[in-house]
Amino acid sequence: MSNTYIENIRSKHEEIEKYEKILSKTLLYKESNPKEKIYAENLMKEIIEKIQKLSRDLLDLYEDKDGYYNEENLIFLGKKRYSDSSLNFIYKEQNNKNSINNNNNSVNIIWKNFYDKLKEIKNNNKRNLNSDDVFDNISSDKLFNKLLENINKKISFNSEENKGRTLDLHSNYIEYINLKGLNNKELEYLSYLDIFYEFEKIPLKMRLDEDYKKYLNNLLLYLKNFFVKTKPFVDYNEIQDIIDDKFEEDWKIKKDKYFDNNNNIENKEKNEKENENEKDKESIKNNDNNIYCIYCNKIFNKQTIYNSHLTGKKHKKNVENFNKKNNINNNNNNNNKTNENKTLDNNNNNNNNNSIINSEIIDDNFRYTFYIEFQIYIYSFIFQSELTTTKNFIHQKQTMSLHEIELNTNNEEKISKISLDPISDKKIYNPKNVPIGWDGKPIPYWLYKIHGLGVEYKCEICGDASYWGRKSFEHHFQEWRHAYGMKCLGLPNTLQFKEVTTIVDALELHKKILEDNKKKEFTPEIEEQFEDKDGNVVNKKYYNDLVKQGLN
Repeated sequence: MSNTYIENIRSKHEEIEKYEKILSKTLLYKESNPKEKIYAENLMKEIIEKIQKLSRDLLDLYEDKDGYYNEENLIFLGKKRYSDSSLNFIYKEQNNKNSINNNNNSVNIIWKNFYDKLKEIKNNNKRNLNSDDVFDNISSDKLFNKLLENINKKISFNSEENKGRTLDLHSNYIEYINLKGLNNKELEYLSYLDIFYEFEKIPLKMRLDEDYKKYLNNLLLYLKNFFVKTKPFVDYNEIQDIIDDKFEEDWKIKKDKYFDNNNNIENKEKNEKENENEKDKESIKNNDNNIYCIYCNKIFNKQTIYNSHLTGKKHKKNVENFNKKNNINNNNNNNNKTNENKTLDNNNNNNNNNSIINSEIIDDNFRYTFYIEFQIYIYSFIFQSELTTTKNFIHQKQTMSLHEIELNTNNEEKISKISLDPISDKKIYNPKNVPIGWDGKPIPYWLYKIHGLGVEYKCEICGDASYWGRKSFEHHFQEWRHAYGMKCLGLPNTLQFKEVTTIVDALELHKKILEDNKKKEFTPEIEEQFEDKDGNVVNKKYYNDLVKQGLN
């Protein structure tokens, strides 16, 4: 490409126009391939960002802050000369008098500049004629496929995520059921999807557990990465700012809920004049009657356990380390030891002395955990539609056989390969409206007639779903949709219910089967046989009547 301002402006306009064509192709691609929606949206975002960058560059060129654009116009007007000794501009100013008096010279300069510039453009085009790196030589279809391949490499989803339509929380589920203190080893994955964002039932002491914090961090990291990949047009920073603002309000509510904050402030104000050293209490008591030790970072369920903990060696060492960090003298350390002995006696008499809360320590130990939980809750609310599709996808996989799962994966791979082909504007010629095959073309008409694909079969149990052709209709009785419909009706999906498509017929048939089974059952009153004193064979009921009457 040329190194002039005018040529640079022209090339950037051409790039913008080409990207606009690719953007329209991406919209068509998104409509024709709904499963590739996320890839198409990410490609659209990338194209829009490139168009915005080119537009900013064009605005800088039009503003002409360096003045080169004006000087180049003077060259084409013949007021300055252009030399082709190098690929740069060499401007040689002329006197205004000569340019006015000598009109012939100015005309000669215009033509000389024109031919010099034409020669440079031709040489430049010869150098870059067969180069694929030059933007002008790439067609819009080729550039579209190239950009789409780059997006597919950049954004990857595993098989469980189903190209961004479902969530894959299996690794987080395994971490959750292995957490100590929750006893959730019998929890199923589907049940976990319903409760992973509910933290009200989590005990307060679990929020200090390092394994629990690690689990929360991994879960939050996955949700954030999934959000960035699947929501390209949503600003992540704005969402994070909204979360931070709402968390401040939520933290105040949780502080009042889990800790007696308001009562403790009143107690502080009353006892502030009487006891000045009472600000550095070492126990925190919450609404659940759990006592928290500041120095050891532990929570105790009972007062007796906490009292025995105060006499331990680890606790005393932690107290000394805590005092050293806060630059407390040895005399104050002795006073703290005596205060500890006093608190042992006071705890047995009055538990209210341990209810003073240090807000800074609560912020350090609990605020971070509550903040992560709040973020997970917000992201779970954002991914409500993805969660419902995830549950339906898991239900579908549970009712499918291994052969059906492999067929679905193979068909999706074939469709994805077809979708990467260049988009053609030609409409498929299909006058008889026959089904489309896996290769994207209509199947032969003779095959359409042999399989009876023009005959429609409806199944009320499957939600009035239509099945075209006898083969697909017979096969659907063992598929997940029909099995799920029978399960909702409370009926077994056995061979006896094959060819039954209406709900009324299925219920009547089930009732008749139950009646027949009752008839086949052994009834001792009728079928059990006895002999009377005369040797006659009678059933149990008749024999009991004879015994009651004294005739036997």
